[in-house]
Amino acid sequence: MRVKNFFVKMLLFILVLVLLDWALGSGLRFFYFRQSQGKLYNLTCVLEKQTAEILILGSSRAMHQYNPEIMTDSLGLSCYNAGNDGQSILYHNALLDVILDRFTPSMIVLDVNPDELVRKASSYDLLTALNPYVKDHPVLWNTLQLRSPFEKAKHLSKIYPFNSLLARIAVGNMHVTTKDVSANGFTPQYGQWEQPIQTIDYPTDSVNFDKNKIEAMNQLIQKCKEKNIILYMVLSPMYEQQLNHSSSIRYITRLCEANNISFFSYQNDKRFKANELFRDPSHLNAIGADIFTSDIASLLLKQ
Repeated sequence: MRVKNFFVKMLLFILVLVLLDWALGSGLRFFYFRQSQGKLYNLTCVLEKQTAEILILGSSRAMHQYNPEIMTDSLGLSCYNAGNDGQSILYHNALLDVILDRFTPSMIVLDVNPDELVRKASSYDLLTALNPYVKDHPVLWNTLQLRSPFEKAKHLSKIYPFNSLLARIAVGNMHVTTKDVSANGFTPQYGQWEQPIQTIDYPTDSVNFDKNKIEAMNQLIQKCKEKNIILYMVLSPMYEQQLNHSSSIRYITRLCEANNISFFSYQNDKRFKANELFRDPSHLNAIGADIFTSDIASLLLKQ
C-alpha cells in the first residue's frame, strides 16, 4: 500500500509540474509576442512582419552601423536592419530560411566579421534567440539542432524557449523608452573611444574553421541565387591597424570571387581611423555609422 501511495503521489507531482510548465510557458509565449518594442520585438518584426526591399544581416556591427533611413534615401528602396548582437552566419542563414517563406527581398547586405567562420561556442549558445519561433517556423530546427541532438526534447517544456527572457519580456510590454528601441532595427551607439589605435596581426597558420558555418554561408549564397536576390558582403570599419587579413576574410574573399559577389572591405580604410567616429574598436558610433552608411550606399548605387 505504501508503494502504491508513493507512486500515486509521484504521478500527481509530475502532473502538477507538467500543468505548471504548460501554464507558465503559455503565459510567457503570450507576453513575448505581445511586445511592442525592444530587441526581441525587432526579431519578431524581422521574421514575421517586415517586407523591406533591402535587408541588412550581421552581428552587432551590422545592427549599430547601418542606418536604414540613409540607405532608403540614397537607393530609393525600403530597408530593414536585421543585425543582432554576437550572431554568426548560422543565425543569418536561419533568418533567411524563415523570411523567404514569407517574402523575397531584392537585396541583402551581409556584414561579416574577421572571425566569421571560426568555430566558437558562443555562436551556438546565441541561437537560443530563435527558440520562441520554432513552433511556428519548423524550418528553424535545421539550425537549432546544431546546438544539441536533444533540442527537440528540451522543447517539450513550454517554458524552455523563454529561459532567461522574463525581464526583457516585461520591459518589451511596457510603454517606456529602452536603449534598444528601433523602428527599423538600427540601434546607434553614442560616445567616443578614447584609447590609442591597436595593431592586429592575424595568425597565418591554419585555424579551426567551423564546417557548419561554411555550409551555412554556402547555403545563404545559394538561396540568394535561386531567388534572384542581389547579395553583397561587407567588412565594415574597425578602429584597428590590421597587418594582414584574417583566415575567415581570406576564405570569404575567395568565395565571393567564385560566386561573382561584390565584397566591400573597409579594412585599414584611412577615412575611418579617427577615434571620434568609434564607440569602441569594433563599433562605429552614431556619427561614424551615418558616414559609413552613406559611403556604402553610394557604392551600392554604382553597382
